[in-house]
Amino acid sequence: STRRFGARVVERFRPDSSAALRALDESTRLVPKTGQIDFDVPKFGPRRPGSPVDGHAGADRFLVHASKVDAFVDALERRIAALPVGHGFDDGTMIGPLINPAAAAKVDARVRASGGRTLVGGAWPLPGLRDAFYPPTIVGDVPLDSALWVDETFGPVVPLRTFETDAEAVALANDGPAGLAAYCCGDLAHAWAVAERLEFGIVGVNEGGVSNPAMPFGGVKESGLGREGGAHGIDEYLEDKYLCLGGMRF
Repeated sequence: STRRFGARVVERFRPDSSAALRALDESTRLVPKTGQIDFDVPKFGPRRPGSPVDGHAGADRFLVHASKVDAFVDALERRIAALPVGHGFDDGTMIGPLINPAAAAKVDARVRASGGRTLVGGAWPLPGLRDAFYPPTIVGDVPLDSALWVDETFGPVVPLRTFETDAEAVALANDGPAGLAAYCCGDLAHAWAVAERLEFGIVGVNEGGVSNPAMPFGGVKESGLGREGGAHGIDEYLEDKYLCLGGMRF
């Protein structure tokens, strides 16, 4: 699995301080009590038309405040309805197939075995389409020990859990061996305070497009070692040299 591979890579290279590696790309999107549904939901979807996944800047897990979850799911369902699944040559297609039918079957098996409640989608295979196509799906109340919550799922699935307090949200977000990127929206002071407690290499505060070549890119824990991009990206290719100068007279 991706997790086992990432753990082996990190274990192999951790003693080498000059290694810059990216492993697990797992990320979390957090909508606190002050979260802005009209801001966060429009960010959901493929970064490129035809892509069945949200790309590396997307989220693998969604944490939504209990007071916001109904509105969030309703808005997200409307957003999904605006993302037609179909062949890439068809006009209007926004969600294309996974790499092969086996990948779609794996996603479907993970959704069915999760123990969560399928709120939207989940009906596979899709009528009139080959088995590699999987519908955008929302699964609520996903158990913390399920593969759907713990592992990265390469498919258009939103695993969702609710929380009551910031402390609970932070604990849920930080629970796991990976930490590439997280996203937190809401009142700036509130969202920033939550973001500072998240154990991720990158955190977007009221911003979903966090990738920037001028900024250091990388994660913590099993999400990799070192950083790429920005002034920090060259550090992994340099060796520090200490010059101690004596004999100076002032």
